[in-house]
Amino acid sequence: ERPEMQFETIEAVGFIAQPVGQVFLQKLLGKTEDPLMLLALVDALGNSGDPDAIPALAGIFGRVGEELDKRVVQALFSVGSKSGVNVMVNCSDVYMHAVLSELKSENQELCDLVGEQIERYPQTPCIAHLLKHAQDLPVQLLEKIIAASYQNDELAGQLMPLIHHPDERISIPALELSGMHTPVEVLQGPLGEFLLDPATDPDMLSAAIQVAGYRKMTRLAGVMEKLMNHREYEVCSLADQAYQYLTSLADDEDGTQLT
Repeated sequence: ERPEMQFETIEAVGFIAQPVGQVFLQKLLGKTEDPLMLLALVDALGNSGDPDAIPALAGIFGRVGEELDKRVVQALFSVGSKSGVNVMVNCSDVYMHAVLSELKSENQELCDLVGEQIERYPQTPCIAHLLKHAQDLPVQLLEKIIAASYQNDELAGQLMPLIHHPDERISIPALELSGMHTPVEVLQGPLGEFLLDPATDPDMLSAAIQVAGYRKMTRLAGVMEKLMNHREYEVCSLADQAYQYLTSLADDEDGTQLT
């Protein structure tokens, strides 16, 4: 049989997704060493959407080379999408490196599949691993991570680095969420520096002022007093309200202010 006919047959079996066909493909995957055949088998198993294919796909990850690993990652997430199975359970450095490498290369299909997994499984620990590489992630995926943080307090407490993101769709909700879930003693210093930075956007200042007030950060009362002279009226107004509130609290606890 000609090689191109073999590949067509493999692809057809993958789309049909009959159990017998899947068993055949998985067995063949474990036997063949031909790189082109391996690529065809991986794609076919990914197209099948059969969760039973996950162990076979995971078993050849790292076996041949980087190109095959990319296809394995794509196939695994494709299976996860079609079957509803969580495939973000392997947080090993090697596997996540392959995922991040493809996301960084602007693989839109994989980005959509990863986003779908994040939506379905907001508690999965691999999301935090992705967050460590936020600078390499597209905005649409960061939005999914932020949405997941509303259902994952631990993840929400790790969003502080995103407050410097250039896109306000990311920076503002990241500030609000991290402000609610990060311990005050950890958040107070960085938030004070952020408030005093002349480059901080007025919308971000407004969000940060509200966080400081909500978390009763009395040490930032002096910062609020300075912001009462800000060029933007909304910032001045919010800073004035926060200053009055925080100083009233500070009178009760003799808090040391950060100025």
